[in-house]
Amino acid sequence: MLKFTHSLFIVLLAFPLSAQTNFLVTNTLAEQVLKGNYTPADYAAGAVIDDPALIATEINARISPDSLKSYIAALSSFGNRNTGSDTVSSSWGIGAARRWVLSQFQAFSAENEDRLLTGYFQFDRPICSVGRHRNIMAVLPGTDPDPNGVIIVEGHIDSRCEALCDTACLAEGVEDNASGTVLVMELARILSKYSFKNTIVFMAVIGEEQGLYGAEAFAIYCQNNNIPLRAVLNNDVIGGVFCGETSSPPSCSGYNSIDSTSVRLFFIRRFQFTTQTTGALYQTAIPGKSPGHGGCPDERPHHVARRPHRPRRRSYSVQEPRLSCHAFHSSQ
Repeated sequence: MLKFTHSLFIVLLAFPLSAQTNFLVTNTLAEQVLKGNYTPADYAAGAVIDDPALIATEINARISPDSLKSYIAALSSFGNRNTGSDTVSSSWGIGAARRWVLSQFQAFSAENEDRLLTGYFQFDRPICSVGRHRNIMAVLPGTDPDPNGVIIVEGHIDSRCEALCDTACLAEGVEDNASGTVLVMELARILSKYSFKNTIVFMAVIGEEQGLYGAEAFAIYCQNNNIPLRAVLNNDVIGGVFCGETSSPPSCSGYNSIDSTSVRLFFIRRFQFTTQTTGALYQTAIPGKSPGHGGCPDERPHHVARRPHRPRRRSYSVQEPRLSCHAFHSSQ
């Protein structure tokens, strides 16, 4: 199950824009790229590959299950990635985890002509008794950023136990959400070889379990700096769909069904899938399909939905905006 949601757009609508402060992009070149203040030729690939069909074909061949598995094992080894967990230890807590992800982004960049601009997006907000937090980011500059805008590929890195701020428990967070974070990492590794009109930001965000705070902070930053967001592809609990456990109808076919061959797409209906980048990403997941057709029994936009219940952890009672849902089947 691969879930794409426009989460940054949602948080802009759902939260007051005043909670986070002191935004900082630690890589000044990455910040200038985000704002469109750069010369695309400075980041051009030695051999430009920009045909969406060719990119989609190559991505399918280059995605490595072994890499994904090794990334998941590494993230789970940090024990507890709670937003408020240890930032000093080299082997336990969110600090060790985010430094490891950053080191991987840096390695991917080195393998691809240093085209990824890596660093942290830092913000201040009291969460679980910790005041300062960091998303991990890698920016791939676009070849034609104006007027094509920025595309975010994200997944939350934080994990939790039943208690919201328990930093001592074992919270390996393999499915929620090492699975989504490692897909963001693998896409950064793969896509940094190619050239896209849009700038792409690969980001592992923090504070999701306490309230989408990492995504909210970056959304506010983008709004404050007039950074045009063309799309946000959010990956959360990806992998097999166990209907009634890891998902619930209408985003799966029926309770107790198991499906590991579908891609579930959640999106705001007014969004138009017209960019070169989203087309290539979409073809990668669903060869031969085009966005915007078929899937949910009720395709009318909904305003409110309850998040799926996750057994053995806790029940959710938070009300959130509901997105339209489309499910597509792939032979991959």
